[in-house]
Amino acid sequence: MAFVESAFCRWLVEKGVAWKDQRDGWDVPSVYIASFRSEKKQGIRGLAAGTKCVAGDVILAVPETCRFPTDQRLQAADLPDDVHWGCRFALALLQEIEQGEDGRFWNYLQSLPEVMHAPPDFSWDVLQQIQYLPVYDEISTYQHLVSQGYKQLQGAMPAETSLERWRWANAICHSRTFKLGTRRAMLPLADLINHSFNLQNVDWRLGTQGQVEIVALRNIAEHEQLYFSYGEKGSDHYFVFYGFVPDRNGFEDVVLFECIEDAVAWYLDNFAGNLTSEKRGMAWDNGIEGARGSAAYVPETESAARLLATVSGEVDTRMLGAFQSLHASTQGPDALECLYARCQELLRCFPTTLDADVQTLRDEELIEEMRLVLQYRASKKHLLVGLLGLVQEELDGNVGFLESPFP
Repeated sequence: MAFVESAFCRWLVEKGVAWKDQRDGWDVPSVYIASFRSEKKQGIRGLAAGTKCVAGDVILAVPETCRFPTDQRLQAADLPDDVHWGCRFALALLQEIEQGEDGRFWNYLQSLPEVMHAPPDFSWDVLQQIQYLPVYDEISTYQHLVSQGYKQLQGAMPAETSLERWRWANAICHSRTFKLGTRRAMLPLADLINHSFNLQNVDWRLGTQGQVEIVALRNIAEHEQLYFSYGEKGSDHYFVFYGFVPDRNGFEDVVLFECIEDAVAWYLDNFAGNLTSEKRGMAWDNGIEGARGSAAYVPETESAARLLATVSGEVDTRMLGAFQSLHASTQGPDALECLYARCQELLRCFPTTLDADVQTLRDEELIEEMRLVLQYRASKKHLLVGLLGLVQEELDGNVGFLESPFP
């Protein structure tokens, strides 16, 4: 579909989208569509302020009647209750596109990107370059959901809908949907606002008439790009569902162990291999009890919850509790020494180094999928390297036997 910006803008005004500056008699657009350049990518489409805005200004309002998909479109499909919301939205999107120019949302649908670059649609050769195992589970789960929906909803789809087209529709819906209370919706024009934790200058709220209002959080200069936060999440979420890796993500995390049991087994295998079966069993119990003594321990999620470290240096206290108890039981390394050793081990598990990834990212000929993959895996390595530095400082520069804890 060829996007005609002027037709889209006229459609927005006709549908009641308030996107002009009320202080100037609605003569000057308060926002406009623009193409921006970042350190990571050129030609990023987004929204910019058309006039100076003051903190608290409502600079864009999308009425409830402009939300997509409409209740009528969703209800018309008459789908089973177990169909995932993403597949429901994808089906509604394809059905609306099939209406062509006669469809209610035709001009909006033309504004959607024709190609989505997100890991669930990457080739296996590219996926193998991610090098970080925990995210494969999320990608695999999403791929299964989309494939299952494709089989389940074949009869309701437009004729000859390919799996590739179905994947595109799902990617569009996951990356452009707002969660409005208990409901979700795509919001024309507002969904062009890009994400940033650090540069956020607008936020959205529900108005009294059901409209979604975009509000200035601070004074905004004319032509300044608009940003809001898509949520306080690690890079995994943005990588898988949005197809980008946030800059300087303050909510980045890395999986140290899949569960408490894995952490305890790792300690015993690497630092207490000479224990008898009886003493190993006792040490195991002590390690589990140490984790359970942590304030972060929740019995219902004991085995399911991964043990994480964050970019700010926060480490799962269940793991630290387990390691301290094991240290007392075996006279092996303490919690900080184990944390240092684990970070080293995880970095060695990557086939490439952080420096090598940074160097490769300078290649202007790099395909977009590989660029995204390198940005993602570099974010994990950067966190681990930073954590090593913090632990090194805590150990006062004396790592001792941890200089080479593994062969």
